[in-house]
Amino acid sequence: MDVQSLKSYIYENGKIERVLDELGCHNIRHNEGRGYYAATMPDGDNPSGVVVSDNKWLDFRSYSRGIGLDDQQDIINLIQIVLDIGFVDAIKWLHSLFDLEFIPYVKEVRPPKEHCLQTFRDIKDARGAVIDASEIREISEEAFDDYTPILHIDWFREGIMPWAADKFELCYSYKHKRMVIPLRYWADGRLLGFNQRTMIDNYKELGVSKYFITPSYRKGVNLYGLWENKDEIEKAKRVVVVESEKSVLKRFSHGDPTCVALQGKTMTYEQMRIIRGLNVNEVIIALDKDVDINDVRCMCDKFYKAVKVSYVRDDFDYMGDKDSPCDCHNWQYEELIDNRVEYGKREHEAYQRFIGKGMV
Repeated sequence: MDVQSLKSYIYENGKIERVLDELGCHNIRHNEGRGYYAATMPDGDNPSGVVVSDNKWLDFRSYSRGIGLDDQQDIINLIQIVLDIGFVDAIKWLHSLFDLEFIPYVKEVRPPKEHCLQTFRDIKDARGAVIDASEIREISEEAFDDYTPILHIDWFREGIMPWAADKFELCYSYKHKRMVIPLRYWADGRLLGFNQRTMIDNYKELGVSKYFITPSYRKGVNLYGLWENKDEIEKAKRVVVVESEKSVLKRFSHGDPTCVALQGKTMTYEQMRIIRGLNVNEVIIALDKDVDINDVRCMCDKFYKAVKVSYVRDDFDYMGDKDSPCDCHNWQYEELIDNRVEYGKREHEAYQRFIGKGMV
């Protein structure tokens, strides 16, 4: 099994608790409502020293060890830490545990490339590894020929306006019944791919994927909307960091061109570097309501003392459980922004206490 198939096997067959038990973790609990397993490390006494998400990604967090959601570690990293073994041995351990056949993957060795873009050599991915500039793969503008530049009525009803569709070059695929979002590189506008969202209502029952993103696209080295909004962001002297492309589109529809999207719930090292390189006075973190407060603080901490940073907190209960601030009415969004929480000394100390004590 490849890594993702192995993780999917563990999730789909309810094997997370088995893995934790075999590792020697104790006091294992399943928080079904919030979708995670918590346990104590074999050599620790923190009742929530281990937190593993109950989903196909099996994300692993351990705030007592300084490992947050942004670090993008999973159950395999947990195995490596507890057993003090390498990645391949951790994969072998899982195969052995579940009596699965382990087939080694042999990566093709290619001759080293000559790096003509030396200035990009220090780009790093989510785990801090250097990314070759050639891995940022451009695709041909002719790819637009497969799509029709039109806005689906459902997105219009959700609040995405034609001028936003024009600015961000939204298209529709009649063949696949998907809205198509072009993804341009933040620095120079190169077309890197598309994110396609199905418009079929009962897509789950039909086994249709909600999203399909160009396989070569690297989310971790880009910020959606920055290429289109960069001038207005620096003019406003602030940037609002959201999760999804649709949030950027909704705010632009309201005449607000200050948002960029992580395209997920985590921020990579490279995305942090890009944001810190902007000519702005404030970074505002505006994630969906289902993100834990300490994951928000973990993200804010990346900017602490480097630039003013704040975050949106829904004290007014304007947002649904999985809503983004950008899903609110415009006046509600503006009220949330006006009442944002500055990440200062008090917030930083609260986060440091949380790291020291672990999750409770």
